[in-house]
Order: sequence, then structure tokens, then C-alpha cells
Amino acid sequence: MALQIRQLFEKAYGKPEVADEIALDACEAIADTHMTLADLRRVDQWRLEYISLRDDDVGDFLPVGETPA
Repeated sequence: MALQIRQLFEKAYGKPEVADEIALDACEAIADTHMTLADLRRVDQWRLEYISLRDDDVGDFLPVGETPA
């Protein structure tokens, strides 16, 4: 599955050496029980719902480093 994901990613964005939008650093299938804290910091999951081009208030959003009042 990891190989298929890498192939689809490279088909859409190009190989990491030539990609100008986003480059896939690694794609390896491992169990989540074998991930170290360093691994977790490198993994970032983006979802389409996180992206907004709106100019108005973002609503219920807590910026990084702030705590709720």
C-alpha cells in the first residue's frame, strides 16, 4: 500500500527532487505502536477542512500555544 501511495503522490506532484508544490519525504507502512515521539513530530496530517480562503472570523479556533479562558 505504501508503494501505491508513493506512486500516486509522484504522479500528482512529481518526484521529490523536482516537486515545487509539496514533496513526499517518506511513505512507510508501520504499526502506530512502533512510532516514537520523534516519528510523531514528523507526521502531519492535513485535511481539506483545515484550509480556508475566507476573510471572516474562523469561529471556534484555538491558536497554537493558547489555552481556553
